[in-house]
Amino acid sequence: MTRTDLNNWLLDFNEINGIYIFSGSEGLWFLICLISIIWFILAIYRVEKNEHISIEEELSDPEDLKALIIEINSEEADKNSPT
Repeated sequence: MTRTDLNNWLLDFNEINGIYIFSGSEGLWFLICLISIIWFILAIYRVEKNEHISIEEELSDPEDLKALIIEINSEEADKNSPT
């Protein structure tokens, strides 16, 4: 593995291919990263969607929703009241 003179700025990069053994595969790595990022975003979206659906199912009854609102308002009133 020859690296030639790396202090010389006038080199032919074809001569130093021994430094990086995966030269030419940057496009493949870019596609792998792009597919991974898109998959991750879709997975997070799917998890959040399922969570919202389960919350909507839990709060579908209007009486439960009113009880939750009353509980939240009472907690806020307790925090804002002077002690």
